Order: sequence, then structure tokens, then C-alpha cells
Amino acid sequence: MSMQQEGSNWTVKEYTELLGLITENVISLLEMNNVIALGHLLNTQGLWLHHQMAV
Repeated sequence: MSMQQEGSNWTVKEYTELLGLITENVISLLEMNNVIALGHLLNTQGLWLHHQMAV
């Protein structure tokens, strides 16, 4: 999956796909009871998403 860097010209489809990927990761980590990894994932993804929206 390629990350676009030229501003925030993201389509709804791209955001939906990204959120879908994050959701899949969260579910798989929950199934493994890997709460530490889950917290780290949410933290990094949240910061990244916030950065993308702030551009």
C-alpha cells in the first residue's frame, strides 16, 4: 500500500481502505490478546492519521 505525501488529496475510498486495514489489525491483535501491541498500533496509527488530516 503506497502512502501519498502530496497533501491531503485523499478520497473517501482511500480513507475507508485505510480504516479497514487498521480495523483488521486491531481485531487480529485482540484475538491474540496482545494488548501491548494493540496500544502501540493505535498510538502510531492515530498519530499518523492525525498528521495526514492536519496537512
